[in-house]
Parts: sequence; structure tokens; C-alpha cells
Amino acid sequence: MGKKEIQKKIDTVKLQIKNNARDSHFTEKLLDELLSLKGQIDVEPLDFNVGKRTDSFDGGSYEIVKTTEGAYFKVRGGMMVFARPNMTSLYEALVAVIENKEAYEKMEGEDKDNYEMLLSSITCVLSAPMYAFSDQNFTFKLATMVVNYLRDLTKEAEEKPLQEETPVDNAAFKDANVAVGELNKIMEDEE
Repeated sequence: MGKKEIQKKIDTVKLQIKNNARDSHFTEKLLDELLSLKGQIDVEPLDFNVGKRTDSFDGGSYEIVKTTEGAYFKVRGGMMVFARPNMTSLYEALVAVIENKEAYEKMEGEDKDNYEMLLSSITCVLSAPMYAFSDQNFTFKLATMVVNYLRDLTKEAEEKPLQEETPVDNAAFKDANVAVGELNKIMEDEE
């Protein structure tokens, strides 16, 4: 039953109870309180709210969904990665797939190749945790590869002359440094 049908049924039952009570006003107050308490029992607090779905891309075994709160990549029957708009690079990549899904059929040449590369990259990278934890050796090899790559990127960035800062560059650099720090901790704990 939909919400409207449920509300209509509740109103009908309330009316029947009120009609069979001596004091309909008092009975209505008790019913409202009872329904309020019942609603509080039925509602479980959420730890994670992705918002309401606004658009999506169906990739068969996975789905990319844009919501009122962000965007997420979901492997059917598996895992989900959620990005809020402040995670600019991941959020924008997910949204780009959704926003260009209809234009894809008309794309040609380099545009089509770039869209397919973006889609393949997102699928590969965001599905990696499912595969990474299937085998302990694979997990450590993948983590080591990522940490080494991030160290190289950090070293490159440190050796480059300073450029004029932009909010986008600052956010990307901050995200990369946080990730490197967390991965370094993990690698040091493993050694």
C-alpha cells in the first residue's frame, strides 16, 4: 500500500473508533497519541542517508546514481561508494557519466573513447575493494602499489615550483595528502 492509501485507511479506522466512543474528542486525542508512539517505534535512525534519487545510469551489474545529497556507485548485490559534491573529482566523474548517458549514442571518435574510458576507470577503481579483499596477497600488493604511486605523486608535487592556488587544486591536494597519510599508516602497521 502507498502512503496515501495507508493514511486513508488510518483515517477510516479512526473515524470508526470515534463513532463508537462516548467522548469522540478525547478518543481522537488518544488515537493521535497512539499513532505517534507507533510511528516512533517503527522509525529506525539512519547512520547513512544518500538522499532521494534524481537520475541514474544502469551499467547492468552496477549502477551509478545521482541523489539530492550526492552520487554513488553501487555494485548489485555487493558494495556501494558514495560521494558528496565536496569530493569534487569523484562526484563530478559519477555525475558526468549520468549526464552524458543519452549523448553517448551520438558521440563519435575521441569523445566516445573518453566517455568509455571514464566509465571503465570508474568501474575498475570503485569495484577494486570487492576483488582486493578476496585474497590477502592481492590486498597487500594492491595497497603497496597504490601507496608507492601516491608517494611518487607527492614527491613530484613537492619538486614542482609553486603555482597560483585555486580552491579545486587545494581540495585535490588535501584529499591526496590525507589518503597518502592513511595508507602510510596502514603500511607501517603491516610491516
